[in-house]
Amino acid sequence: MRVAAPTLRREADCERLAAETLRAQWRMFERVSVRRRGSGGGLEATIHLNPVLVRGAAAQRSLHPSAATAARHAAQRLDAIAACVDRANEQLPAGALIEDFVVLG
Repeated sequence: MRVAAPTLRREADCERLAAETLRAQWRMFERVSVRRRGSGGGLEATIHLNPVLVRGAAAQRSLHPSAATAARHAAQRLDAIAACVDRANEQLPAGALIEDFVVLG
């Protein structure tokens, strides 16, 4: 269900609101920046993960770390991030929807 939001006055307001909403989804997100995609379409988010939390989560989940477990954890983390983007979009007005994201860290 989409929540009614105040009218956003400027493009920067859309980007700021989208970044703040997405950042609030998961404490593993250290920093989120959002910008309009080059084609003039929707918004694209760059998500910087907290490296300490990423390492800590990996250490807690695996007694025997390997390349295979690291790959599996990365895939699961990407799925969780996509779910966070979906939840953020449910809270955002139509002009501030995140259509794509890149994860760093």
